[in-house]
Amino acid sequence: MKYFQYLAERFPPQQFTLLAGLLAAVAGVCLQAQAYGRVRSFQPILLAFVALLFFLFRLRLFDEIKDYAHDLLFYPDRPLQRGLVSTGDIKRLIVVSLAVEIAVAACAGRLPLAYFAVSLAYSVLMFKEFFAPAWLRQRFTLYIFLHELLAIPLFFYAASMQVPAGRLYADPLAWAVVLFLGFQLFFLEIARKMRPPELENAARDTYTAQYGVGGASILLVVAAAAALKLGLMSCGGSNRYMAALPLFIYFCYSIRVFSRSRDARASKAVFNAAVAYFTLLNAAAIWAALA
Repeated sequence: MKYFQYLAERFPPQQFTLLAGLLAAVAGVCLQAQAYGRVRSFQPILLAFVALLFFLFRLRLFDEIKDYAHDLLFYPDRPLQRGLVSTGDIKRLIVVSLAVEIAVAACAGRLPLAYFAVSLAYSVLMFKEFFAPAWLRQRFTLYIFLHELLAIPLFFYAASMQVPAGRLYADPLAWAVVLFLGFQLFFLEIARKMRPPELENAARDTYTAQYGVGGASILLVVAAAAALKLGLMSCGGSNRYMAALPLFIYFCYSIRVFSRSRDARASKAVFNAAVAYFTLLNAAAIWAALA
């Protein structure tokens, strides 16, 4: 039961199943529709879903160990810090997750296995904080940039499962899909770490603490707009995709409300709008690609 409680608090299955499922579906539908004129097989999409789900889970587990001292100081109520699970439990979960990831990558073929190997190696570098943890943590923007770069090999890994082996990295559509997925993760991460001033703590590990409410709001709008544009490119520019535009406008409106009111309720509304926008953005891309 302790593992179920840990998942509920730190990796809610219903949320991350939706996240990984939509990301895998977009990669599969957009790339297969372009290559074959239709969705040729759902098996690669399912493989990408499992691969992304367990990769994201392992990243969470890596962070639990990497950030243990930091969280003990600033977030003592988290499961590992309050003793619900131990570091040994976390390490066992890492072994299980890695076993699933390696099995999926091996089943997917040589090219996906190569992209997985690069993604895995980069995630280990992140776990080690590029062997300069103190220096890097003092440079928030660089820290975030280096961590967001993982999206490139990770989503090329998912993309390589969908189409025949080849120079995927030279395909403009593949880059559009990869960056589309990457910017969506980025704006979700920003929205998750937008707090009103009264809820900030001494850790200063949020975008609002580092850039101010105004700066973080601008960054969030730019990331959301970039995702909107890249999604249009990913689905071939179909007019169907514009179904996502009204929710983009609403998302921007919720950000503006928060930037003016700066309270907890408006902050929560921003995250809820981000999740709704993410969901519709991917649904619209899938619908448009199938046109």
